[in-house]
Amino acid sequence: MASPAPVGPARSPDAAPVRSRFRPELQGLRAVAVALVVVYHVWFDRVSGGVDVFFVISGFLLTGQLARAAERGAPLDLVRRWSRTVVRLVPSVCVVLVGTVGAAALVLPESRWAQTVREVVAAALYLENWQLASDAVDYAARNDVASVVQQFWSLSIQVQFFVVWPLLVAVVVLAGPLAGVRARLLAALSAVLVVSLTCSVVMTAQDQPLAYFHSATRMWEFALGGLLALVVDALVLSRRARLLAGWVGLVGMVACGFVLDVGSSFPGWAALWPTACAVLVLGAGTSGDARGVDRVLSARPMQHLGDLSFALYLWHWPVLVLYLVVQGREEVGLRGGLGIVALSLVLAVATYHGVERPLIARAPGTGQGFRLGAVCTAVVLLVAAAWQVEAMQRDPGTVGVGDASHPGAVALVSGPVDPAPLLPAPVAVYDDWAEVDWDCAPMSRYPSDVCVQPFEGEPRERVVVVGDSHA
Repeated sequence: MASPAPVGPARSPDAAPVRSRFRPELQGLRAVAVALVVVYHVWFDRVSGGVDVFFVISGFLLTGQLARAAERGAPLDLVRRWSRTVVRLVPSVCVVLVGTVGAAALVLPESRWAQTVREVVAAALYLENWQLASDAVDYAARNDVASVVQQFWSLSIQVQFFVVWPLLVAVVVLAGPLAGVRARLLAALSAVLVVSLTCSVVMTAQDQPLAYFHSATRMWEFALGGLLALVVDALVLSRRARLLAGWVGLVGMVACGFVLDVGSSFPGWAALWPTACAVLVLGAGTSGDARGVDRVLSARPMQHLGDLSFALYLWHWPVLVLYLVVQGREEVGLRGGLGIVALSLVLAVATYHGVERPLIARAPGTGQGFRLGAVCTAVVLLVAAAWQVEAMQRDPGTVGVGDASHPGAVALVSGPVDPAPLLPAPVAVYDDWAEVDWDCAPMSRYPSDVCVQPFEGEPRERVVVVGDSHA
């Protein structure tokens, strides 16, 4: 990322050299983040905090670009920026979603189709985090299994950030003279950080599943990266300090998922761990020392993995989930995990070199970029609609009482029954809800509460249902 030379007090003799305008270690940081996400998902069935690192990087990059453009007096050109974001993201997303739908239709049981179609549509519209947040507070959906596109929750938040953040910066820029734009941005981003972090802490304590996917609880992570971008050029650290900050940040980042139960404690205060680690690595910058973490992050393999990070993040999750379904297992093991990672890397390489990189190099115009995004999104929605139609056709509907093809419990006394389609069909079973007007009247003479359903007249049979709401 382009970055002007630091300004501030005179350097000490062992201070690191002036940062180059290109930040190769940033691409290496992406590589570390995606590696953590993949490894923790595949082998440890845990969340690593790598997504939070991505959020900090996004805030750091976009805020820095917008701030420098504003200080130069250059137009922010928001529409063009949004168009470039569309070209960079949407075609690859289209390929992953269409490929995932094709594989899922062949592999997933029909009982999981409805949930998957719903989430594919949400992912294509970059609303998957809100879909999952809705499911988190929906009593009927709380036991949904992880879908093949659940990983799109973080991309959805990032896309929402890419839309809203330039607007925020534009408002701040227009609020006063250019000479004070950086100070105004510092104030605005500080306010976003305080409000969002407070929201994150409070909501995590009250309803952690909802907080995990909520956009408002994550904006502070982008703001943290943005604040660093505004002050990083003024940081003057000795070479030793850069070495220490870089390695502490990297080691802390790797250890986060082992030490914290990220899946049940994030975001809240706990998310300060991986985000602070990312700030340490980014703030350390170029150490000018062969022992510096920036040398590791700038190595060619790390750069290549950083290039693949977006596609690899998108592909690894459906490959993992579909593998578990095919194998009928809950864990992948060492050999299975290596196969999942290898296949995910192959798909990521094909997506990067076949879709992402050629389109970025071609640099379509603003109008072309939006049209390309619209076409790609329409393709995904059409594929999802076709799958939904197929699911509806597999639902045979209902039968009347006494239908010989579906005798129910009568089959226990009437003898063998010819095979018939299941009712409700597996594809519609999660929509099979009975409307029961239950008058719950606890009875004190029992050690547990007993609720009786009123009945007119004298019933021929009495039915006892034992349990709580899951009886």
